[in-house]
Amino acid sequence: MKRERAINRALIADLYHLSPDDVGEPIFYDPAKAVKVNLRRPLASGNVGDTDVYGAQQHGPLLTVVLPTP
Repeated sequence: MKRERAINRALIADLYHLSPDDVGEPIFYDPAKAVKVNLRRPLASGNVGDTDVYGAQQHGPLLTVVLPTP
């Protein structure tokens, strides 16, 4: 996944209907075989109107991604 760059800014922007400029570069964490991607938020966390203070429930669109296997 990391080597092939299967998860990249363009993919995330497409999945979340964002501009690539609103997607941070994926950060790969090898020990956990994990990846973190930061998305620009329309409001600061905790502001009035913020609907996801922790950003923890945003994984839904990722369930459609098919990753290459070695």
